[in-house]
Amino acid sequence: MLSEYGDILKSHKNICCYISSTSVYGSGLVFEDTLCKPVSKRGKVRLEIEKHWLKTCENIQIFRSGGIYGLDRHPMIKFLKGNYEVTTKKNHYPNRISVEDLANIILVSIQNHAPKRIINVTDQNNVTTIEAIGYVAKELGLTKPIPIDYEEADISDMAREFFLSSKTVRSKILTEDFDYNYIYPDFKKALLYLTKLSLEV
Repeated sequence: MLSEYGDILKSHKNICCYISSTSVYGSGLVFEDTLCKPVSKRGKVRLEIEKHWLKTCENIQIFRSGGIYGLDRHPMIKFLKGNYEVTTKKNHYPNRISVEDLANIILVSIQNHAPKRIINVTDQNNVTTIEAIGYVAKELGLTKPIPIDYEEADISDMAREFFLSSKTVRSKILTEDFDYNYIYPDFKKALLYLTKLSLEV
């Protein structure tokens, strides 16, 4: 897109939004001003794309999103189909955001416009996938999930890349500048709600 429309974008003052990924960071606790040290191929590509957007658009807003989940995209879908194995890694906390919160945050950011802003978009809570699925299974009386260490799990190279770094992503902008109130601040409860909807279908 930038290679084709870059010159046009440079000539306009309109706000442009790009949804990037938290994979641009390395491990540890990170904020928007943390130095990016991606370890995965996808993270390195994402960071290069961000740089191109920053060079091209005067009013670019980059949203470094955690894993996006919603009604048709959440870890309980395969669980309800009988796959009770959950890939795990010690002290690995995925960073997530509901698709509704992501869309809402983008709208809020546009309304509170500042040129070349970068925002981390995650729900600000730490919970492992096995903890969340275990919570839902217990609440609904379902089969207990089976943890499988990522080094032994039969997963794709792309999925394995997800476990390369363990990071906790936080946002100073959402908490301090926007004082944003999440629609789904608690992933465990959000997953329970989505699972109940899936069971009703």
